[in-house]
Amino acid sequence: MKGETVGVTQVVTKTVITSKDTLRLHFLRDSALYKEGWDTLAQARFWRNVISMTSDSCIINVASCRKPVEVVSRQIWMNQTESQKNFFKDSVCTVNCLDSATNLYVTAGKGEFYEVKKTLEDISKAITVFEEQDCDPWYAQAILLIESPGKKKQNPMLVPVDLFSS
Repeated sequence: MKGETVGVTQVVTKTVITSKDTLRLHFLRDSALYKEGWDTLAQARFWRNVISMTSDSCIINVASCRKPVEVVSRQIWMNQTESQKNFFKDSVCTVNCLDSATNLYVTAGKGEFYEVKKTLEDISKAITVFEEQDCDPWYAQAILLIESPGKKKQNPMLVPVDLFSS
């Protein structure tokens, strides 16, 4: 399976060290994403930060492009009055040379939701299952990253079924 090409996507084997074991797992690499620079787009970088931050932090960002302008404590932000938040917004706009009418979003970290490390073994297994079903294994990797194990903590009604257990 190592180095096998599936369409423009290549299956690669990586060594993954966990707290319990050292594993050789399969993942997909779509070189076009990197060649075309999709991994360096502002939105991709923004969401990479969001899923790696814990929910106790928030990124203040420009709504139209998700450009981060400040990172704040969620607790401090939530405990401010609306007038304090507006004052903060005005200050952020001034410091960053933004028009005062600029819409800002406050986006909490989602690190507890997207527990990527807990999906790694399932991704490796799912690639094989999807290939056996004549389905592009890219979807297996994407679905498992979206339906991350942390989702169970956020909403117990959304518990993914383990289709890939031995």
